[in-house]
Amino acid sequence: MVKFLMVSVLIIVMLQTKGQNQEVYEVMEVTEAATFIGGQDSLRVYLERELRYPDAAMASGVQGTFNVAFVIDSIGGVSNVEIRSDSLGYGLEEEAIRVLIASSGMWNPGKIGASVVSVRLRMPLIFEIKPKTSNSDAKSFVNAEIAPEFKYGNNRGLLRYIDSCMVYPHSALRVGAEGEVLVSWVVNTTGEIS
Repeated sequence: MVKFLMVSVLIIVMLQTKGQNQEVYEVMEVTEAATFIGGQDSLRVYLERELRYPDAAMASGVQGTFNVAFVIDSIGGVSNVEIRSDSLGYGLEEEAIRVLIASSGMWNPGKIGASVVSVRLRMPLIFEIKPKTSNSDAKSFVNAEIAPEFKYGNNRGLLRYIDSCMVYPHSALRVGAEGEVLVSWVVNTTGEIS
């Protein structure tokens, strides 16, 4: 009986994972990026509702932005959450990791053609202490930046455009320098960048 049960569990696990590619793709490599169910606005609401500003950070007045990278797997689970910028400390990064892991199952997986795949996402998180007013919710201190959409192909189109324009400096090529560069900009209401 135990042997039959173990074989049954193994067969079920094998059937569930059959055809699921465990390779992790970057957003620009997939035909459809992983998305939070309900879109960016729903993600923002989720983060505002679930993130709790740590007492130590609040008492010290620590604010700032840091970048996170994480993987959305082929069933919408979240894993491999990493902080990709300097630490703000005071428990802010740990809180962000906790809330992102808790969002497992709230994501639509990425796709290449009709196949669902694991995709690495990156996003900035802003921890900001907002002044208390009579209308504010004292627990709502964190916002996710919602990037405007690129006119020609959304985020994938933007990444392709940047890739087509980017020239790797010869001095960096000579010494084998490589790394990740994080860039931020402001898009005004007319679509201009500053």
